[in-house]
Order: sequence, then structure tokens, then C-alpha cells
Amino acid sequence: MNLKSLLLIPPILVGFAAIYLLGTQEDETTAVAPLPVAVRVMDMVPQTLVATVVGFGRVEAANSWAAITKVEGVITYLAPELSVGGHITEGQLLVEIDPATYQLNLGKARANLAVAQADIAKLDLQEENTAATLEIERRNLEISQTEYERVERLVASGVSSQSSLDVQANTLQKSETAFQSAKSSLSLFPVQRQMLEAAISARQADVIDAETDITNTKIHSPFSGRVTTVSAELSGFSRTGDNLLEIEGLRSAEIVAQIAPTSLRPLWGVNPDRPNRLMRFKSRKCCEIIT
Repeated sequence: MNLKSLLLIPPILVGFAAIYLLGTQEDETTAVAPLPVAVRVMDMVPQTLVATVVGFGRVEAANSWAAITKVEGVITYLAPELSVGGHITEGQLLVEIDPATYQLNLGKARANLAVAQADIAKLDLQEENTAATLEIERRNLEISQTEYERVERLVASGVSSQSSLDVQANTLQKSETAFQSAKSSLSLFPVQRQMLEAAISARQADVIDAETDITNTKIHSPFSGRVTTVSAELSGFSRTGDNLLEIEGLRSAEIVAQIAPTSLRPLWGVNPDRPNRLMRFKSRKCCEIIT
């Protein structure tokens, strides 16, 4: 039985040898040199992308101006170019309102100012006279005081009578009253001066207002442009706040474009830190107008 089991060993060894030989041959057949692969290489250079969207809008003037009157009166002049579509130049006289009423108001305001200035000049003279009067009353008071003291000594020595002293006392009292009255009058001049100076300021303001009203009777163009609206009429009456005309500038224009949201889709970037945000880009200040 032992010899029979030993007879199984050679076939087993032969099987292992065959498996080994087959594996070696398979490795030799599969070990093939790799074939070369053709590739293209490009240098990655940062490029600036220009975002473009298409929209539709209306061209409007960047500058527009309306002539709103600040005074009222009869319109005496209209520029010949004041018609819808007409072109006007900067500083051109467009409308003039009759200034006669405002010239009269200016004359009254200047007259009132002259009166106020004359009053303050009169006050200066009165102040000088009152100061001189005060000095005279002061001297009279000193004389009356000296005379009263002299008569008082005479009465004490029996040379003069009491009636003479009473007369001198009355004179002294009158001198004191006159001196105090002149002193009080002089103290009132600073207050009167402030009142007149305030009146002069008010009259000067009236003159400025009247001059401004005369200036506002003439309306000039602030810039060159095209007339879009005209409501003023020659010899017509214009009230304060009326819109006489409107003009638009020709130097620059604005376009409020309507852009579809889908056109902005390429501008949406993927940013993990700030999701759902438009990525930053620089826009060129240019546009193409198709007419």
C-alpha cells in the first residue's frame, strides 16, 4: 500500500512542471513593447474674455433742460429758432419778459435804501449834537454847583439871604436835570443805530431781489442743443412756474437697454466661495447702435 502511494508522486511533479512551463511561455508572449502615442502640446496663456450681450433700448439725450419762469409778465421776445427741432447755441437769448414792472420795483427799492442811509447819516449828526450838548450841560452843572456852594457860604456867614440860596438850589437842580436828560439821549443812539443798520440790510436785500427779478426776465440757453417742446407765445402772459420750452443737448446720449436675462447666462461663474454670484469682469465703454 505504501508503494502504491509513492507511485502518485511522479505524475504530480510532471503536472506542476507543465503548468510552470505554460506560464513562462504565456508571460513571454504577452510581454510586448508599448507602442508610441502621438500627442499635441500647447502652452496655456491667460486670455482676456470679452463678454457680449445684445439688448434693445431707446437713445435719449444725456442733458435736457426746461425753461421754468421765475417771474411773470408779458413775453416781449422769442428767438426765431424756437420751434420743435430747431437748433440753438449756448448762451443764446431765448425768451424775454417785459421788465418794466421789475425796473419800477428796483427804483423803489433803491429809493428806500437811500432813505435808510440818509436816516443813519442823520442819526450820526444827532449823536454828535447830543454829545456836544452833554458837554455843555456838564459845564453848566459844574458852574451851578460852584455857585451854590459860594452862596451857601455867604448865607452861613450872614452876608446873603436864604432866598438867594433857594434860587441857586433851583438853578442847580435844573442843571442836573438837563445833564441827565442829555446823557440818557446819548445812550439811546447805539440802539437806534442798530435798528437803522438792520433797515439798511433789508433795503439792500430788496435791491438785490429786484435786480435778480430783472435778470430773470431774460432766459438764455445753458448749452447748445435741439428744441423739443415750445409752449411760449409772443405777447402771451407767462406766470411764475410756467414751462416755456425744453431743449436736449447733442454732445452725448444715453441708452437704457433692455437685455434678456438668458443673455447673461455666460457671465455666471462657478465660485465655491460665493455661489450664485456674477463673476467679475470689466466692461468696455462702447456700444453699437443699429438703425
